[in-house]
Amino acid sequence: MKKVYQQEVKAIYKKIFATQKQNIIDACKMGYDSILKGKKFYVLGTGHSHVVPEELYARLKGTDFFTPIIMPEFMLHQFPGKSSAIERLAPFADIVLGMYPLEEGDTMMLVSNSGRNGLLVELAQRTKEKKANLITMVNHEQAKVIPSRHSNGKNMIHFADAIIDNCGAYGDAGHDLGDGLMTGSTSNMTTLMIAQMMNAIMINMAEKGEESNMEVLDRFEEYFFKCFDRTSTQKDNIHQAALFVDQTINNGNKFFVYGGGHSHMVTEELYTRAGGVPFISPILEDEIMVHMSANKSNLMETSVEYAGILMEKYGLKANDLLLIVSNSGKGKLTVEFAKLAKEANVRIIALTNQRQAKTTTSVHPSGKLLVDLADLVIDNCAEINDAAFMIGEHVCCPLSSSLACYLAQSVIVDLCHIMIDRGETPPIALSGNLDPKTEKEKQTKAASVAARIKYRDRYLYQGPKV
Repeated sequence: MKKVYQQEVKAIYKKIFATQKQNIIDACKMGYDSILKGKKFYVLGTGHSHVVPEELYARLKGTDFFTPIIMPEFMLHQFPGKSSAIERLAPFADIVLGMYPLEEGDTMMLVSNSGRNGLLVELAQRTKEKKANLITMVNHEQAKVIPSRHSNGKNMIHFADAIIDNCGAYGDAGHDLGDGLMTGSTSNMTTLMIAQMMNAIMINMAEKGEESNMEVLDRFEEYFFKCFDRTSTQKDNIHQAALFVDQTINNGNKFFVYGGGHSHMVTEELYTRAGGVPFISPILEDEIMVHMSANKSNLMETSVEYAGILMEKYGLKANDLLLIVSNSGKGKLTVEFAKLAKEANVRIIALTNQRQAKTTTSVHPSGKLLVDLADLVIDNCAEINDAAFMIGEHVCCPLSSSLACYLAQSVIVDLCHIMIDRGETPPIALSGNLDPKTEKEKQTKAASVAARIKYRDRYLYQGPKV
């Protein structure tokens, strides 16, 4: 992992803590006031931004203050490009509001890196027409200048009562590879952390503790950076993981990514992402995701048999590479999947909590943990049990989602540098929310498309085999 990327990401996190604490507190007060009045605090994001409502839904040591709007149409697992197309359709707001009847006094939080797409703008406008509160979580610098895709010419921030800036890179990808190619997306790792800051404030308001909300966030900052700074210990493992990916692709094999429950968000983090590469074969199934019910993915984690279905359905074979994301690494399904993959001579990378692994007992019949089966382990550097932030006697705020997204992006950054060092142009995906204007930008887009064409037939994801 290039040290500079960690510094770039840390600078973004520091900017959030330096500039956004009061905005986050103001947004939470707005939402909490709705809760006190018996109203709803809705959270909606489309495309990759849908991970924020998922992070606030049925999460370890979380709260039930938020009402997530998690519709399959907004997600990435059904077909590539579908969520991007849906988020540009302003009339789809009729369907959303028909299913989630927003009322006067409710609060709606819309999450979008650009804030420009028709559906988000339409929902923002309708929210204000209904006299509900509107919070936007957005890349503010980008949202202020990027052209709207709505007929009214506005961005969703133009309707907002409170704006939370994710402080990320313009266009999302934040690491410059040269010649205009950018990798290392930043918006999810930052917004997932902000979501946990919001959890902390909502809990503090409910607990009516002695600390002010600002004091809670000051402590949270220390809590977060204690974990984030530990990720510097993983640079060699990240580099080795990037080498594994490079070797796998060059040998004509596939790079699969899997996570169950909330860990599936890391799979989506690497898939069709701004600044991403086309090598990812994502394992995304409704049964292992959290949008269908609060408990379904947890129940699926107890199913040893389902691992065989995944092996057959996705066709893992010898010399493929499988990244498994799991904070505990102890579940029956996770361990069985790793076991079957290992028996098939699939190389395994585990992105997991090594501190927790040392104190965890497997529930798999073999007695093994994910770390016991992995060829390489990347520690997510979260605290034991993930949630370890205290507000009074309330433990809360898991960080594994934010940290794992950062570490996964670090592997891609390192992979791109490996390709550049041998004279190959990385097939980087450009942001769908950046419209090339200058001749240089058009050339960069053409080079990106040309680099990706050679991988199209082998890695274009058309959904799992049926």
